[in-house]
Amino acid sequence: MLTSINTNYVRIIQRLRGAGYRITPQRKIILQTLLENTEATCKELCYFVKQRDGSISPSSVYRTVNNLEELGVLSKRLVLEAV
Repeated sequence: MLTSINTNYVRIIQRLRGAGYRITPQRKIILQTLLENTEATCKELCYFVKQRDGSISPSSVYRTVNNLEELGVLSKRLVLEAV
């Protein structure tokens, strides 16, 4: 599984660079966290990222997720929960 994460990480970094995005340390942390928690909600992802680096804001996480969705790297899905 680690090899799969590393392979996906490299491919996604290449796609981001190819699309003109800067590969910042914050973006790397968000991407690594996302690849380790593929079933996480955006809110959960914000929590996990905050555990790694408290200086990364939720807006950075959401922006990166939106960028990855625009590139076709991931797909957000709507999950409805019964209350």
